[in-house]
Amino acid sequence: MIANHRRIRLFVVALFMISLFVSGQYAWAANRYAVANGNWNSTSIWSATSGGPSGASVPGNSDNVFIEGSRTVTLNANGSCLNLSVATSSVFNIGGFNLTVLGSTTISGTINITSASGNKTFTGDVLVNAGGIWTNAANESITFGGSLLNNGTFTISGTTGTYTFTGSAKTFGGSNELIIPRITINGSMTNTGTLTVSTALQGTGSLTNGASAVINISSTTVAISSLIANTTANTVVYNRAGSQTIKAVKYSNLTLSGSGTKNLPTATTSISGNLVLSGTVSSTAAAGITFGGSITIGSGTTFSSGNYTHTVAGNLSNSGTFNNNAGTINLAGNLTNSGTFNRNTGRVVFNGSTAQSILGTNAITFYNLTLNNSNGLSLNNSTNTSVAATLTLTSGILTTNANTLILSSTGSVARTSGYVAGNLQKNFATGNSVTRTFETGTANGYSPVTIVITRVTTAGNLIVKATAGDHPAIATSTLNPARSLNRYWTLTNSGIVTTAAGYSATFTFLPADVDAGANTAAFSAGRYATSVWTLPTVGTRTATTLQATVPLASAFGDFAIGNTKPTATSTVLTSSAGTACPGSPIILTATVSSGGAVVASEGTVTFKEGATTLGTSAVLNASGQGSIVISSLTSGTHSITAEFNATANFAGSTSTAFSQVISSQWIGGTTGNWETATNWCGGVPTASTDVVIPTGTTVHITSAPASPAVCHNLLINSGAVLTIDAAKALSVTGQLTNNATQGIVIKSDATGTGSLLDNGISGSGTARVERYLTKYNVVNDGMYHFLSSPVSGQAISPSFSNPPGNFTDDFYKLDEASYTWISFRNPGNVINPAFETTMAPGRGYLVAYNADVTKSFTGTLNTGNLSTGAGLPAITYTSSLGSSAGWNLLGNPYPSAIDWDNVATNQFTNLGYAVYVYDNATQQYKSYVGGIGSLTGGIIPAMQGFMLKATGASPSFRLENQDRVHSAQSYYKNTQATENVLTLSVNGNNYSDQTSIRFMDGATTDFNEQWDAYKLQGGPAAPNLYSKAGDLRMAVNSLPMSELSGSVPVGLVTSVPGNYTLSAEGLSSFTHATGITLEDKKTGVLQELNLNPAYTFTVSENDEPDRFVLHFLDVTAQPEAKIKNNFAVTRQSGSITIITQTGTQADITLSNVTGQPLMHSRTNGNSHTTMDVSSLPEGIYIVSLSNHTTRESKKIVLTR
Repeated sequence: MIANHRRIRLFVVALFMISLFVSGQYAWAANRYAVANGNWNSTSIWSATSGGPSGASVPGNSDNVFIEGSRTVTLNANGSCLNLSVATSSVFNIGGFNLTVLGSTTISGTINITSASGNKTFTGDVLVNAGGIWTNAANESITFGGSLLNNGTFTISGTTGTYTFTGSAKTFGGSNELIIPRITINGSMTNTGTLTVSTALQGTGSLTNGASAVINISSTTVAISSLIANTTANTVVYNRAGSQTIKAVKYSNLTLSGSGTKNLPTATTSISGNLVLSGTVSSTAAAGITFGGSITIGSGTTFSSGNYTHTVAGNLSNSGTFNNNAGTINLAGNLTNSGTFNRNTGRVVFNGSTAQSILGTNAITFYNLTLNNSNGLSLNNSTNTSVAATLTLTSGILTTNANTLILSSTGSVARTSGYVAGNLQKNFATGNSVTRTFETGTANGYSPVTIVITRVTTAGNLIVKATAGDHPAIATSTLNPARSLNRYWTLTNSGIVTTAAGYSATFTFLPADVDAGANTAAFSAGRYATSVWTLPTVGTRTATTLQATVPLASAFGDFAIGNTKPTATSTVLTSSAGTACPGSPIILTATVSSGGAVVASEGTVTFKEGATTLGTSAVLNASGQGSIVISSLTSGTHSITAEFNATANFAGSTSTAFSQVISSQWIGGTTGNWETATNWCGGVPTASTDVVIPTGTTVHITSAPASPAVCHNLLINSGAVLTIDAAKALSVTGQLTNNATQGIVIKSDATGTGSLLDNGISGSGTARVERYLTKYNVVNDGMYHFLSSPVSGQAISPSFSNPPGNFTDDFYKLDEASYTWISFRNPGNVINPAFETTMAPGRGYLVAYNADVTKSFTGTLNTGNLSTGAGLPAITYTSSLGSSAGWNLLGNPYPSAIDWDNVATNQFTNLGYAVYVYDNATQQYKSYVGGIGSLTGGIIPAMQGFMLKATGASPSFRLENQDRVHSAQSYYKNTQATENVLTLSVNGNNYSDQTSIRFMDGATTDFNEQWDAYKLQGGPAAPNLYSKAGDLRMAVNSLPMSELSGSVPVGLVTSVPGNYTLSAEGLSSFTHATGITLEDKKTGVLQELNLNPAYTFTVSENDEPDRFVLHFLDVTAQPEAKIKNNFAVTRQSGSITIITQTGTQADITLSNVTGQPLMHSRTNGNSHTTMDVSSLPEGIYIVSLSNHTTRESKKIVLTR
């Protein structure tokens, strides 16, 4: 037990002593700060604290030394320290004494080594910070035990001082280059930056060039035991200005620069990156090298491959001199030569895995060239490429592009696969049967050519090139482009002289080159030279070869192969009937000829209309003809062609188009009626029938307008006449072609005028259109007519007015600007020189004759769309005339009627929509607007003049072909146009007139251009009836629906006294139950028109024109009327109730419209009074309320 205690005490003592030792060691370490300039061994410069008082002891092995505060310290005796730090702007001058730094050295200021005496040892890492300076001006040798890192300035003067590195796993590095002339490494160092060794790199240790680091070596040799230079992307540069021996190690990137010879290792080595030669160096491989990257031979340098095999994974780029000795270069990248390429007896093998190229500006001659790359090789350089010995084609296509691959006179080709696409040149030596095979092809296949020249008298070269596709000039040859090879060859001679025996060429092609339908057994060859084709003699043929013999000395060029063209043919088509009836058989015959002779007993003919086949003939007969019979062609003109189908001997051909006309043919003799079925070969024409009126025939139209004659296209031949009888009609839905003088005659008499609707007129012919006009009886009796010409160019004199020979006719036009009529006849019975000599189409004229006459218009019929300034005369508006401004007399320019309801609102510009037509039979202006008016159906007959009123500046008007109708057609009018319309007519003195009053949404109480028409004064004997809107007299008066309970003044102007009758029509057209009462203000009569629509009265001289009033009452009010003013009236079955709010007694009276009291009652003020009206007839009644302060009346309508 005592012994154990003793052992414990000894152990505790031992621990205590160790503790004293350790704590004493750290207690002894101290910091020394230079606080003044001076020598190292002077206590006057040292302080124990930064910026403290001087007098501290001189630094020793355990002291950290800080030279700071811009101090300068000089080592003037042997010294040592633990760690050394030289601050910015401070200087440490190390003289000829020993200095040992046991720890690290940090330099932010300057260290100057000023003497080569003494030993300097830096045991730890040395770091030169940015701005720091290391200067060894004394060429002193220094020993380092750690890393050397330079981020500032590191300068060594001289080359004899050795920097020895003894540490293990230490680093050369920093952001700035380390330049150390002489390095001895006895440990292991790694370079991570740029290290330059100018004199010696030696030692028993190792140096690793780290990833992306650079070592520049200028020493003659590298004597270090171990140089590791194959880390990723590092570079070793041998840059001595003189010979150097390249250390035999593996390199990543190796650069040979400077000058002199760079001796490569004799052992096989590898360069995993790039080899770069720059400066003026030369280097020769002493063993095979594997290059993981590229070789770059700079300008002024030389690289010799030696007699070894080298593998280059990248590119070979030569701007200096490349000697391809007896070895082999296996190249996976591109070859660029802009320097000197000496072929010697070497071989270059292109064996990459992607497409390769030969590039550069200078020519290359290979001794041996091998292509073994399935992705091919392209000559993309600026000059041709040559092969002196052997071109080996193992795999892939060698594409020459614009260059030529030249085989020398001693060259040859060894082919396993692959070929040359482009220009391949071979030499032909003198001799007999000189044979060369050109291994050519295109991108889509191998197509070699073998040339055998019978005798070569002068050696030369021949270039052969294959091209895909047809020869561009094959169409000018006798070869058939559609039965040929899609490939041709070009043979270009350079210096070969042959005898007249010529040469043979065997061309090999691919099955895919052959056009469908081509016969390879019958192939011919065509030679194209100087824009001329010749046909060489064809020898042996197979399915993929053809031999051609050219019996001409030195005659080469382009060669195309194919079947020869069939002999050209021509085809002529005829028909058994140029014009035929529908359904009748037609024989179409094609005659085929070639070279002036018919094509007999060979081929067929297909007859077509456009792309539609009508039929195919049998084989041509001995006369070269093929025919079909067809009866299925419909009415119309058919463009038919005949196509001869090519044979092996004859080319196909197509005839010119033949126009086969199928139409109804007139077979009824020289005259007859259209409507007689036996007059036509196809029956009476229909709307789809094309019709021809033959020469010498007159055909009459006798169909009424309600069911007009019709056809599709109509052709009137010269010498034929189509007559539309009076009051008859024809509709042509297609094109009307008139080639006859007065080939169209439209008749007119007292029963009416013929009518023609067309969809366009062409041809050289003319028409004659008649218009029957009734006479006037006495001057100014109103029996005049408004007339318009249906043709262009119709002369006025003498047919329509002949002043020198006749003074009884009248011919006027209306001048809007002066609001006056201008006569064609001047005083003295002479023609007015200011009047036009021909009728302007679309202009209306006033005419009157003293006898019934039938006038004829002769010329070209007006048709199509006509507008102001383009077929219609100008329309004017003279604003200074006030209410008289704007009246223009126009005319229907067509040989058919116009339906005013077809004229759209967009055909008017600054014009009222109302039309005014003077009817001499009634001596009234018939007006029409918005679907109503006195102009029956809104129909303006053919050749009828009419008035329009312009409403503003630059008025214009357009008529369209679709506006035209036959005047007796049935029309479906808009039902809205006849709703809520009252038409009031007057009859007397054998004349009549009417006015219309319409109630509609959108109308106004003022004149509305779209819905209203003015009342124009008619002839002197006829009554003129009108309604009024304000002070305006209206023929059509459109009012808003809100006016349906109101009054409209009605007037009558007549110069003849007597009995007249007013009649109301349209009473049932009102959508509201409306009571209408006519009031005669002269007689005081109130007549309910709903019960009696006719009112007869007497007109005396000097009667007031505005004699009548129409009273309208909308009786569709609610059963309980609102009280207005003092009372309201409601209707019940058989009774009425009067509701009063007078506050005092009042009398209630029920009267008829004549004012006759019928019932009476009295109210006490605010009450309901009921009257029994069941015995009273239907009609309008007046309920009156009166007392000493009030008198009011209300209208009511009683209905059952």
